[in-house]
Amino acid sequence: LLHTIFVINVLSFINSTWRQRYGSSLERESVLLLWSFIVSVYSIGGLLGSLVGPAQINFHKFFSFRKKTQLCNNLAALLGALLMAMSQTARSFEMIILGRLLYGINAGVSLNLHTMYIGECAPQKMRGMVTVSVSFFIAVGKLMGFLIGLREFMGSEELWPYLMSFSAIPALIQLATLPFFPDSPRYLLLDKSDKDGSLKAMQQLWGPGDHSTEIKEILKEKMTMEGQQIKGMKDLFVDHSVRWQLIMMGLICGGMQFIGINAVYFYAYNVFRSAGIPDSQTPYVALGIGLSDIFATLLCVSICHCVLLVFASMYFFPCNK
Repeated sequence: LLHTIFVINVLSFINSTWRQRYGSSLERESVLLLWSFIVSVYSIGGLLGSLVGPAQINFHKFFSFRKKTQLCNNLAALLGALLMAMSQTARSFEMIILGRLLYGINAGVSLNLHTMYIGECAPQKMRGMVTVSVSFFIAVGKLMGFLIGLREFMGSEELWPYLMSFSAIPALIQLATLPFFPDSPRYLLLDKSDKDGSLKAMQQLWGPGDHSTEIKEILKEKMTMEGQQIKGMKDLFVDHSVRWQLIMMGLICGGMQFIGINAVYFYAYNVFRSAGIPDSQTPYVALGIGLSDIFATLLCVSICHCVLLVFASMYFFPCNK
């Protein structure tokens, strides 16, 4: 949702709130510093939220509730949305900061547990496709954010607080629908040893039929895991069997932070303005970014991942010069 109208309104709101409190305006550098903190606090929340996923794996004997944790996680999104919606009325940009932090926590938890949940719910032959769908719908969500942020919709000076609280809608939808879904079959069989419950979940998710093969595969995996100690972060770095996978993930995820896409998303207003694009056209250019994100996600599904990684690596350094 970080498009031109949103940035202008928030920067103006910070300055006017400060002037109302202390009788003087903030310098431009101070306003930009506060704005940068509003942007970056989302990532801090994401880091905190991302720790929930590993905790559910390492301490699965004490708590391992994919579905229940996701339901509780929606409360963070709803509270963040409430703070965002009330920030202008309360004349408090601190509420925006706290709301962004809660949004980040919600996103960090969701990206881990939601991916785990749908991956465990999907049949083995469809697991890869279903997991990739997470990235696709994230791209769709970004495009929707740019779209509803246009001045013609909710990008006006009066509606921007409600635009920032728009994330409450998917949270409410998940709160209303997720209770009707079962726990994942793998969770029920591996963690709860509930064979009947796992079979019932398979029939509800995959339809009626003979799912004995899937049950046997999960039971075989359970027998393999019995007696093995849950590995922690330290074990991950010293285990030679996953050394190359860990290196590849580190290079890919680390490289993504240097390609500039985060700067384009979070500082779209300044980036496009520096590129000479008129302020009136910036929100529509942002729509192109959202569309290209969706196209790239679909491309990842249809083309070999190794080919895409090699192609992306070839153009990584030239594009950053």
